[in-house]
Amino acid sequence: GTSSVFPYIAQPFVFARQYNALSVEINPATTIVSRHADIAWRTGAAEALTQLWEAGFDKSSHSLAS
Repeated sequence: GTSSVFPYIAQPFVFARQYNALSVEINPATTIVSRHADIAWRTGAAEALTQLWEAGFDKSSHSLAS
């Protein structure tokens, strides 16, 4: 994965917090951006995408089915 120590990874989390935007970190480990994330999903990206797909991601509308 990409390390969160790089500014181009960490800065969007800081901006999201400043503008009250939702931020989600998907990472099996706690990182330096974890404190800025509204949601810290402790899993790998492949597993997270699998779970989203199985939860009803509608690929035609690019959103979660409601």
